[in-house]
Amino acid sequence: SWGVVDGYYLDVAVDPDFNEILPAYNGFNCGSNLSQAVTGLSPDLTYYYRLRAYKAILGDVGIWSNVGTATLKSGPPPGNSVELDGVDDYVDVPDLDITTGEFTVEAWVNFNSLTSWVRIIDFGNGAGNNSIFFARSGVTNNVELRVNDGTTGNSIWSGSVLETGRWMHFAATVYNSGNAKIYKNGEEVASGTLFAIPNVTRTSNYIGNSNWGDPTLHGKMDEVRIWNTSRSQAEIQAYMYDTVPSNNPNLLAYYHFDQDFGSVAADVSAQDK
Repeated sequence: SWGVVDGYYLDVAVDPDFNEILPAYNGFNCGSNLSQAVTGLSPDLTYYYRLRAYKAILGDVGIWSNVGTATLKSGPPPGNSVELDGVDDYVDVPDLDITTGEFTVEAWVNFNSLTSWVRIIDFGNGAGNNSIFFARSGVTNNVELRVNDGTTGNSIWSGSVLETGRWMHFAATVYNSGNAKIYKNGEEVASGTLFAIPNVTRTSNYIGNSNWGDPTLHGKMDEVRIWNTSRSQAEIQAYMYDTVPSNNPNLLAYYHFDQDFGSVAADVSAQDK
């Protein structure tokens, strides 16, 4: 009898017979870890994995475990999305009261094209007045989160993360300390310090449009969630590919965009704007 094992070897393959094992995970030594992050996988492809234990002092390994499967998801939850033409399509969001000094926005975006300063969201009372915007930073492929306290503001920026022709999940969160983070597909891509969110009513609020007159978004959007709290990375990751309970009291607005037709986007949050 081995007693306690020393660790586990992991194989990950693209076929159930393990004829095509990924080079990085061909007998990968997980040590005694009971979970293992696997990176470098492609979306919407099924992978197969197996494990076997080893006992170093005996120079022996066990038999392979049963084969498990996993598929990496790559887009928003099932249902419709809203398509914006980049000319005059956008979503007008009713008045927002962010009362906690904290804020999170999440959205799935698939850009057909990228124009200068195109917005994911832009909330405020006109250009530069208590603004919160989440946007392409100029003509770069960086994404920028800006918060204004009155007419004075500051920003944080990611590196080059924007792409066209594929679904991407973006989230931005601000704590009442001013600590702020940006995530792409659940992974942190920027952090820094901003103003805490001022407690004012914002009356000029857009999804896919700008208070400055910049071009509107050309592409598709889905699952836009606006929160009156700072969401953790774990919370963002847990619900990226799923809907969230619409009765959550911290949801200020929530757009599924699941209507088949029409010009009014339904807010399914408990605020029901």
